[in-house]
Amino acid sequence: MATFAQTTIMQLSGVSRGLRKQLRDLEIAANTGYLLFEQAGKYGKNGRGLFYVPTSWLSYLLSKSSVRLMVLSACQSAMVAHDDEETDEEPIGSIAVGLVASGVPSVLAMSYSVMVRATELLFGEFYREIAAGESVGMALDKARQALLQDRKRRDLQRGQERVVIEVSDWFLPTLYQAGEDTPLVLRMTLESPKPHPQNLAVLPDAGFWGRRKELWQIENWFGDGVRRVVVSGFSGQGKTFLAQELGRWLLQTRRFDAAVFVDYSGYQGQDAVQWAVTTLGSVVEQSLVDVAAANAVLQNQRILLILDNLEVYVTDKKDILKELLTVAHQWSLLGESRVLITTRPVELGHEAYQKDSENFRQLKLEGLDEKDALDYFEQLLVLSDNPVRLQTDELLRWFAKVQFHPLSIGLLARSLETGDLANLEARLNQLMLELPDNPIEATLQLVIEQLDEESRRLLPRLGVFQGGALLVNLVLTTRSEEQWKKFLPALVSTGLIQPEKVTNNFTFFKFHPILVPILWSHLDSKRQQALYQSHQQQYYELSLYLWDKNRQNPIESSAIFKCELNNFLFAVKGALTRTTDYAVDFADNVNEFLNYFGLQRDYKALNDQLARLARKVGSREWYLTEINLGKQLYSVGRYAKAATIFEGVLSGLDSTVSYERCIALSYLGRYFRFQGKAQQAATYYQQGLDLIPQLEQTKGVQRQTGLLYTDLADVLTDMGRYVEAKSAYEQSLAIKNGEQRGKAVVLGQLGTLALLQGELSDAQQRYQAALCLFQQLKEPISEAIIWHQLGMVDQTKEQWENAEHAYRQAAEIQETKGSLQSATQTWGQLASMMEGMGKWKEAETWYRKVIEVGQQLGDMLGVSKRLNNLANLLKNQSDCLTESQQLAEQALAISKTLDPATAQIWKTYHVLAQIADKEGNAEKAKKYRRLARETYTNFHGMKYDLRQYAPLILGIVAVVINGKACKEKLEPVLEMLKMVNQDTVNAIIQILKGERDVDKLCEPLDYQEAPIITAILEGIEQPESLKWFENV
Repeated sequence: MATFAQTTIMQLSGVSRGLRKQLRDLEIAANTGYLLFEQAGKYGKNGRGLFYVPTSWLSYLLSKSSVRLMVLSACQSAMVAHDDEETDEEPIGSIAVGLVASGVPSVLAMSYSVMVRATELLFGEFYREIAAGESVGMALDKARQALLQDRKRRDLQRGQERVVIEVSDWFLPTLYQAGEDTPLVLRMTLESPKPHPQNLAVLPDAGFWGRRKELWQIENWFGDGVRRVVVSGFSGQGKTFLAQELGRWLLQTRRFDAAVFVDYSGYQGQDAVQWAVTTLGSVVEQSLVDVAAANAVLQNQRILLILDNLEVYVTDKKDILKELLTVAHQWSLLGESRVLITTRPVELGHEAYQKDSENFRQLKLEGLDEKDALDYFEQLLVLSDNPVRLQTDELLRWFAKVQFHPLSIGLLARSLETGDLANLEARLNQLMLELPDNPIEATLQLVIEQLDEESRRLLPRLGVFQGGALLVNLVLTTRSEEQWKKFLPALVSTGLIQPEKVTNNFTFFKFHPILVPILWSHLDSKRQQALYQSHQQQYYELSLYLWDKNRQNPIESSAIFKCELNNFLFAVKGALTRTTDYAVDFADNVNEFLNYFGLQRDYKALNDQLARLARKVGSREWYLTEINLGKQLYSVGRYAKAATIFEGVLSGLDSTVSYERCIALSYLGRYFRFQGKAQQAATYYQQGLDLIPQLEQTKGVQRQTGLLYTDLADVLTDMGRYVEAKSAYEQSLAIKNGEQRGKAVVLGQLGTLALLQGELSDAQQRYQAALCLFQQLKEPISEAIIWHQLGMVDQTKEQWENAEHAYRQAAEIQETKGSLQSATQTWGQLASMMEGMGKWKEAETWYRKVIEVGQQLGDMLGVSKRLNNLANLLKNQSDCLTESQQLAEQALAISKTLDPATAQIWKTYHVLAQIADKEGNAEKAKKYRRLARETYTNFHGMKYDLRQYAPLILGIVAVVINGKACKEKLEPVLEMLKMVNQDTVNAIIQILKGERDVDKLCEPLDYQEAPIITAILEGIEQPESLKWFENV
């Protein structure tokens, strides 16, 4: 027997060389128990493929582990080498005692052979009690009671009857223990852990069957470092079934953090990679915009990514397949993520998926073996209302006719319920002759032929759908809810249709890929064309419903569109081809969702098809083509080209007031605001608002009104016109009151307005309300913006830790999503905060990063501000003064091309003045201070900054005007002088002495202090000029 053990060592290729040597050196004593393992598929074949593992090996491996319970449930696989053949010692006892002696506190073993059903009952109850906090001994007692109470182990066919076999086997489990019997886990007192994110289908009623060896094999491959696995096989072999069960199992064992199932069956889109990115984002609840964003998730989380049914690309779209496989290869190498692919063909034509490729394995599924086929059929009988009873040999003969094909066995089980076996067999034989090597179509035809006449007439109508449909659409197409309910159970029980809950109100029925082409072939071309047309009309009406619903419930409407994407693309393309009167509007509705999901290729393909329609300038078709092109260019950062398109739209539209004109004006406003030209942007927004009252107040017009008010408020805020901005925001909020997302946006903007006005408590309250709404809506990018703003509130309060936490929350989301433009703003604030904390080196690093990325993005406004920040930081370092001046001059050159208020150009003049002072150039410093004062004075927001000095300004004016009558009030006024610097104090003293020359008084002051003196002088000259303090 020791020789067998040495042979086993040689065969353990997966075990390290060092461990094999250590095992070889261990002594194997007489009367040692062995565990006997079989190699897959070779058990019982002359002893080949058998592995003998002695107790001494297990004891050695477990001696230093923290294993507290060892379960040996298969006594049949244990054996003992005896020197004396008459020795009557239970082998499992030998192994159990040896393990207890090696330090394993508890060993549970079976004293004799045990049936599968007994094992299920025993360990189901045993592990349930262990998880509940019971000790090992108490858990085993309760498990034995379960065996005693339910003695049914299996039922066998005896002639025309099924005989139930009952067994008393409660005494088989034996517990070996050393020491006290204690619980393995603490009793559960807290809530269960949050389920892992996944979008896998619910396990069918029949359970998982027939592919456990394959599941185990893939699990071990992943554990051994394999990164990519392809499962191939004929349609209906259970590829998707296996992939989904693998996902469920590996989540249950906590091998992965999330399982993402990307369904390509019937996929109508052009962007297979982005479809995977979008699906990944929906599962992990993040808005992933591109591959880079997906990379970050796959790197940082353990994701099992399942790409299902890639055969749709193997013949017709090889370029799309190649791109997808290349990206999937890259994804499989990130972090601890893995990629599983299912496809009918074995070869995918990509170098990373060849048999000899590194970290790659391929598994081809064939028909079920006899035992699995019988077990599956038996489970189907349990679920059947009219089960058929056949001898085992008879069943195997039927299964052989359909090549032990899993889906065909399911269909066959349904057909056999009729009981007319002779005619059924004759028909099946005929169909298999007509359809050689296609058992699934033959058995499906059997099922269809057994339906009533009306069901046979209606069922093929389902062939118009692409991959499945919502229940409401299926009923509308079959035009008979009663008939639908008749054949639905048959389709679900056989696995041809699988229900998936989309929302609480909607259920999507996913079709097996083989179903649609078979059903569709039962219709003549005339009926097919009629169904195409009704399908297009039906999905156009659904697009209208979702477009409207998206304002109130974007989560539900997006979920519905995503599951129906294939039908929408198929229908809208058909409508455009037929040039229906609703095709253009249909395309516009679909485009909104394609843009939301980031499916830019599909967006472009649809617009290209729209552009090919016969159209003239000013027509509806022309307008939508141009406006969508502009939106597409804007979304990819080609802002100048987009602006040209939008201007062309304005020119092409006639002078008649129209909704389309408002849309074009809105986009032009956004372009100019992004360019830092706030006044031009405000002009366009106001033009749009001027048109609104002349239009019919439809839901679309009302929504556009709210957007225009919000956009206008944004630029008014940029210009410091805070009172007007607040009014515009509030008007927008009133319009969007029933729209959660719009409400969240405006609350965030009102928070920013309050922050700018120094109302920190109000700002924080508004931001927190917006944050809650965005989290409910699952919009992480918007959530990141609010985190950024909350960081600014805490930074203003000098609550550094809170501010840093908020900024890093924002940055993490933005970087994960690949939203670099937003991330640069957060990095800039982190730099500013580091500077305020005295961490100058960290601040410099962040500023330089922001500048570099901002230049790549073309964000000149952001670049100018950060150049100025960096110049301000470096000016205090003597060896960096020259670079500081160069950076400030670069910032100034950019700011001069932008709106002065948006660019805050006075800050750059101020830094340049300080640099000139350090250089000893008094004239240059004087010039820059004057320019800073003048530009800041013209800024509408200046008055809000000045408000904190209102008591000082009003006090000085009162003293000057009232003279001796106010002398007693002079002391508290002088106390307020501590609020300002010494140069400002000197200027105020000069005013009290009678000086009124504003230029002379303000010359030494910076842009923040000079307005104090200007306000005092204006108040002395015209007291009513200070009334604005009451309105800010």
